[in-house]
Amino acid sequence: MKPATEKLVPLDSLPSVAVWPVARRDELHKAHSLWLVRTKRAFCLTEDKEYRAIWRRALHGAYIPPDRKTVRSHVLMLAKEGLEYVTEINSNLRAEGIQVAISGDIWSDRGVSLLGICQYHIDAKFKIHELVRRPQSYLFFFNVLTVICACTGAGCHTFQ
Repeated sequence: MKPATEKLVPLDSLPSVAVWPVARRDELHKAHSLWLVRTKRAFCLTEDKEYRAIWRRALHGAYIPPDRKTVRSHVLMLAKEGLEYVTEINSNLRAEGIQVAISGDIWSDRGVSLLGICQYHIDAKFKIHELVRRPQSYLFFFNVLTVICACTGAGCHTFQ
């Protein structure tokens, strides 16, 4: 492999460009949020100093990744968008006589928590599918198990 011919310039000396429009920024924030959920990574990953430096260098400061609270709000928006999709899938599964398994779990990272109700099913090709049915903001309670059970039950009734 040939060594790099150009040297990296310090981040502070990079030329600054205009900040992107809000719609474009939100589109990238949403993409970050979807990637974090799909890959089961911590919401605060986008706050990592080196991670942010990569984006700043690549886009000359025009975009800064979202913080964990922004990620959480985008995850909740994505859940609302996916509600119709999950409802349609469940209707098709019921028509085929396929049962789903339901679980509830809390995803928490540095003070930002979501309670997620997930469903799992196996299709005709024996491929397992995982869908998030009902994420919601979560505040810590003393009896976590009771809260998970209650919210999981409520999530199940939503799609009956």
